[in-house]
Amino acid sequence: MSRTTGAKALGVACFSGVRNIAAHQYRPEWSREDSFEYLVMFSVFMRWVRECEVER
Repeated sequence: MSRTTGAKALGVACFSGVRNIAAHQYRPEWSREDSFEYLVMFSVFMRWVRECEVER
């Protein structure tokens, strides 16, 4: 498995598991720890995306 494949899977997880909850619940009640962990997860995802090379 490549980093690109892992980034795709993590991206799907980020948006399915976190973004959809925030978008579809009026006010999700997350603890500070949960909120921090979600931010870290998105941060890792974005770092992996930035490290990817675009093939043309």
